[in-house]
Amino acid sequence: MRLKQTLIALALLSVVMLISMGNIAFAQTTGQSAPDYRGLWIALTVGIPAIAGGFAVATTGSSAISALTEKPEISGTVIIIVALAEGIAIYGLLVAILLIFVG
Repeated sequence: MRLKQTLIALALLSVVMLISMGNIAFAQTTGQSAPDYRGLWIALTVGIPAIAGGFAVATTGSSAISALTEKPEISGTVIIIVALAEGIAIYGLLVAILLIFVG
């Protein structure tokens, strides 16, 4: 069920991207000003990694709890692994900040 929802979300995202690219191409060929989708791209740059980071933390977190019940001495390693999964969202935020101030 989760795979089906993920595929539907990716299909909708692809449609949005194709529509925006088509509008930009149309504007370039007709000489009109291209619509500004910068806010959409920044939102997607933050949103998609945040969702992916949430899935990663949920998966690694549940596995980490299972591992800690068997071996409590690996708590430091488990914290590092879960923090690396959360890093995905932080990288998306950094790219969004670059898009806002540089792009």
